[in-house]
Amino acid sequence: MILEIKDNKITAQCPMCNQIFTMCIETVDNAFSMVMKSFAENAECDDCGAKRIATINAEEQQYRDAKIAYDLLEDSNLPEKFLGLGKPIVSFAASWIHDHKNFNLLISGESGAGKTSSAVYVAERCIKFSKQKVRYYATFADLNAEYISAKTGNSDTRKTRESQFWSKLHSYDLLIIDEQVGQGEQVRLTPSGQELLFQLINSVYDGTHRGRVWILGNFFKGAIDRMTGTDAVPLKRRITECFLIGVIKENSVVEIEHL
Repeated sequence: MILEIKDNKITAQCPMCNQIFTMCIETVDNAFSMVMKSFAENAECDDCGAKRIATINAEEQQYRDAKIAYDLLEDSNLPEKFLGLGKPIVSFAASWIHDHKNFNLLISGESGAGKTSSAVYVAERCIKFSKQKVRYYATFADLNAEYISAKTGNSDTRKTRESQFWSKLHSYDLLIIDEQVGQGEQVRLTPSGQELLFQLINSVYDGTHRGRVWILGNFFKGAIDRMTGTDAVPLKRRITECFLIGVIKENSVVEIEHL
């Protein structure tokens, strides 16, 4: 609000905080003076102007962050039925995963124990609050299908596609593989599956894969041996050294050192 116009100066009051401030005008012509007077009528002081701009910038940043999180969530392949939960379905399992979210995890439990819902609950928050790049595979077979596809073709294209497959896999901050252990005859992995599993675990072991890997499944006694059908000692040793192993029981998650 204009309080006074004198000596090419406008004295105005900020409509936001009522602070009194002055603005200089050049009397070039009457039209210019009218424009300046109109501007001064609704002008704000420097402090309020800075606050308004800061608010606008914060809102724009909030929008950008929300857009990034939305795109990351869309690309994550996390199952929709477990997204947007106000609280975890199995709270003690989700709490354990959250407390160890920066580790490579091998999470074992029977069907319905809460492995998937708890892992997804924590992974969604890793996306929303940390903007982490997450990829979820509902089964190891889904990941293996991509691996087989990458290895298909002539020798030249196969080498390139396989390299691209691993580069993409290593780019994720968090890789989640669900249903690692099947039931009955499905326990035994195919030769390509055995190769993929060992290479993935080995890439974690030697530091090539810098993101975290969470592997979910019902790892009953002897599961790793039955999955590979060969000498599983090297694989189990790498898992033991690189992964935190948690078994979901009735009311708690029990950490164990060996499979």
